[in-house]
Amino acid sequence: MDKLTKYARRHPYRVAFLVGLIYYGYAISWMFGLRTSQLAAGLSGYYVATSAAIIMMASFAIGPVVFIWLAHKIKLKFKSASDLIWLTMVWVSIEYFRAVLFSIVSFGPGGKLGPFWVFGNLGLWLIHTPLVYASRIGGLYLLSGLMFSLIVSLIWLIKKGHWLPFGITCLLAAGLSVTGWIVYRVPSGPNRQVAALQFAPETDPNQSIIKSRDLLNNLNQSSLDLIVLPEYSRFWETDPDLDSQAVDRVLKSNNQPITGLVIDSVQDKSSPVGLNLITFHDSSGRRMFDQGKWFIVPGGEFIPYLYQVILVSAG
Repeated sequence: MDKLTKYARRHPYRVAFLVGLIYYGYAISWMFGLRTSQLAAGLSGYYVATSAAIIMMASFAIGPVVFIWLAHKIKLKFKSASDLIWLTMVWVSIEYFRAVLFSIVSFGPGGKLGPFWVFGNLGLWLIHTPLVYASRIGGLYLLSGLMFSLIVSLIWLIKKGHWLPFGITCLLAAGLSVTGWIVYRVPSGPNRQVAALQFAPETDPNQSIIKSRDLLNNLNQSSLDLIVLPEYSRFWETDPDLDSQAVDRVLKSNNQPITGLVIDSVQDKSSPVGLNLITFHDSSGRRMFDQGKWFIVPGGEFIPYLYQVILVSAG
């Protein structure tokens, strides 16, 4: 343990990059099960998957390295509570920078540049805890700052025996969460009954249509304002009459603007880049209007330019 500590002190950037590779590699491991990971087989497939993994993981792992560099640059030694505040602010800024950097690395046809890709954000560890209510005040980046402060102050408590920073951080996190819950306790606007249907990715599309229809038939009549179908559900394609009957039976029909809608998604194949659309239907399946997806997933809904280079070089 002492040797590891000494090595980390001598080579902080190497250690930060290695930790980033491990952590963010786990955070984005799901991306390598997307369709683009299956475009090559054999040795070419191994080359494609490995190259893409290195590029994506490295783009995220740069974040901890920049954090250590900035902390050294502004000479933060974590000797006081003010250091904890500054370190937290630096960390949240790096989280933002990392999200923007990944949008650049993964940019492609239909992609967007900005702080949209928050894979591995520390705040995500709090979304299934009561502290998630703090996000109603400051969003995911506030949760990231709270999580970072809790981790660092806990380490300080264990190593130095200083309980005050950890205690203050816990009180602050609890206070923000309670405040977020109280302020937004009562939702505004009318209540809506929504059914969202989703199945495992390996489910056969034809079976998912039948299962969706069966699930809808088990619901109470005229009980829903809105139905959200699985992505690319192909509803109304195989047996439109049965599908319309299942939908019409459970949807309310009081002629309010956002009542009696079904949300689905399709790929507009007439578009050169295969534009992904969110579609809105009435109970008969008639498409009332649609919206182009603003955020589409790199590797799943578009192939990043860097990925295209890898695919071409792999043949």
